[in-house]
Amino acid sequence: MKWALSILLLVVLFLAAAPVGMAFRVCPWPFVGAWLLIPVGITTLRYSRYGFRRISQRTAKRIHQTAFVATFVLSLILFINFNFVRDNIGHRYIEGYESFYYPDVDEFGRSWIASDFNTFYWKDRIFLRGFEVLYIVLCIGLPVLTSWRLFAILR
Repeated sequence: MKWALSILLLVVLFLAAAPVGMAFRVCPWPFVGAWLLIPVGITTLRYSRYGFRRISQRTAKRIHQTAFVATFVLSLILFINFNFVRDNIGHRYIEGYESFYYPDVDEFGRSWIASDFNTFYWKDRIFLRGFEVLYIVLCIGLPVLTSWRLFAILR
C-alpha cells in the first residue's frame, strides 16, 4: 500500500510541475520570499518562548520534514530558473541591463544555449556577478541550514 501511495504522490507532483512553473514565471517573488523566510521562521521558532518547546516530538518532526522539503523544492526551482531571476532583477533594478542568449557548442560537440548579460556601468556587472555567487551558495546552503537548524531543535 505504501508503494502505491508513493507512486500516486510522484504522479501528482509530476502533474503539478507545469502549473507551478507557470506561476513562478508570472510572479517569482512569492517563491523567493518563501525560500528565504522558511529558515528565518524556523530559527525564530527555535529561540522563541512559545516555539518548539511546547509541541510534541512528533509534531516537531513533521514540521522538520515539511520545512526541509519545501526549502529543498524551492531551492531546486530557483536554481533551475537562475537566468530568469537574474534577468528579472536586472531589468527591474539595473540601468541598461541587457541579456543575451545564443547557441554554443561545448568541447564534446553538444549544443546548448549560453547566456550572458551587459550593463551600462562596471559596478553593476560586479554586483550581478556577486549576486550569482550568493544565489548559488543560498540554493545549496538554505536546505542545509534548514536541516541543520531543525536537527538542532529536535535534539
